[in-house]
Amino acid sequence: MDYDVLIIGGGPAGYTAAIQAAKQQLKVALIEKDKLGGTCLNRGCIPTKTLLKCSEVYEIIKNGSEDGIDGIVEEPLGGAHYEPQV
Repeated sequence: MDYDVLIIGGGPAGYTAAIQAAKQQLKVALIEKDKLGGTCLNRGCIPTKTLLKCSEVYEIIKNGSEDGIDGIVEEPLGGAHYEPQV
């Protein structure tokens, strides 16, 4: 097969380049040895940011009584859920 553009690596730069080339009506081949999205999307930046944000939200919920929010119940494994006071 003949291609106008060959892109090696399906990370954020690679798949963005492939999309842009395809929008220009070019025939594109993208080669990725692992999962499309690369390390950043699948194991690096994005999952790390998600984990950090979840930890931040958990900390806010855990200390909610300091801000006037009551009803937080600690679970045996360290999780938390909201149980309204009645």
